Amino acid sequence: MRKTWQAIEYDARACFSKSGGIFAEAEIEVERARTLREWARHEFKTGNKEQGTRMWQEGRDIFSKLGAQMEVDRMNNPPG
Repeated sequence: MRKTWQAIEYDARACFSKSGGIFAEAEIEVERARTLREWARHEFKTGNKEQGTRMWQEGRDIFSKLGAQMEVDRMNNPPG
C-alpha cells in the first residue's frame, strides 16, 4: 500500500510561534532572539506595528543579555 502525503499550509504567525517555542523550551536564546527579530519584521510588513515593536524590543533585549553587541547595534532602529 502506497502512502500519500497531504501538504498542510501554515500561516507565518503559526510558524514563528512554533519555532520560538521550540527555542525557548530548548533554552537556545540566540535563536529565539533571531526568530523574534524576523517575526517582528513580518508584523511590521503586515501592518501590526504595535506587536512588531514589542517583538523587536524583546529580541534586542535577549541579544543584549547575551552580550551580542553587534546584533544589538543592528537592531537600533526597528524596520517600521
